Amino acid sequence: MNQITTIWLVEDSTVDLFINSRVLAQSGFAGDVLQVPSPEDALNALATSAVLPDLILLDIRMPEMDGFEFLEKMATLPKAIPEKVKIILLSSSIDPVDYQRALTNPLVLAFIPKPLTVEKFNNLKW
Repeated sequence: MNQITTIWLVEDSTVDLFINSRVLAQSGFAGDVLQVPSPEDALNALATSAVLPDLILLDIRMPEMDGFEFLEKMATLPKAIPEKVKIILLSSSIDPVDYQRALTNPLVLAFIPKPLTVEKFNNLKW
């Protein structure tokens, strides 16, 4: 697995933020796990921050902006940003269209069904 220093959790559910943060913290996947409950805030931070996350765990179903809209907007950022930041969709969606759409997006590394577990994360193909 690649070295991961910082993970952003882009997720609107406070329960899922709590659970996923705990799983990641207890497993030692990253030095820093930042909770970002707004996809718009995450995009603004990507565009203006000097320090980018190595990985974003992105929910698909959010009321403000869904994960696919986030990906479309991220693709318009300077090329260095989507090249550095890996995206994993983390969703409770069981819709096969969402799964196919996720895996055909060049910005998406993987799709993990919720809930996040250490085993699911360890089984990723980096």
